[in-house]
Amino acid sequence: VEVEFLKNKPARPAGSAKNKPPQQAGRFYVSEKLLENTIPPPDAPVQSRIRIDPFTGGAAATALFSEQPAWGTTVHPATWKLSCFIAEPKESEIGLLLHLLKDLWVGDLTLGGSASVGRGVLEGQKATLEYKLGAGVETSQKKVWELGRGQLAKETADKLNEFAASLLAESWVDPKYRGDKA
Repeated sequence: VEVEFLKNKPARPAGSAKNKPPQQAGRFYVSEKLLENTIPPPDAPVQSRIRIDPFTGGAAATALFSEQPAWGTTVHPATWKLSCFIAEPKESEIGLLLHLLKDLWVGDLTLGGSASVGRGVLEGQKATLEYKLGAGVETSQKKVWELGRGQLAKETADKLNEFAASLLAESWVDPKYRGDKA
């Protein structure tokens, strides 16, 4: 997973209709790569399953189907690369992205439609977080954190916790999560 935070805004299209507000591009961008290191289709196992009838709880009549999901091996696990960045982020937005990263990293947030049978669960291996202060910045104005499976340095953990904690200060966050007595 690569995560990049940028302070400069990309160009935005101008509005065209008089009665409509100008269209505005989002500030959160995501790109991904196809799964790598998967077992090729002829060798990948095919799984047959049944559909459960929601009324009886038993197998639905004539609802047998087969799938051939993407599999990795224990020696060469399947990998997936996700890249995203936020243009002109607030610290709270970076905090929200860090919470999203954490949920994906530990497998609490699944992807795809077969989570009920154990698919779409990710296990984080490596993340690169970049914090840039503006467009065309020098290396001295960019902060890079490399995250892996081991312990974080205290300075890195403290800064990332500041971003995550700033999310709780936002007015749109439910008071019960902020620790307010409301």
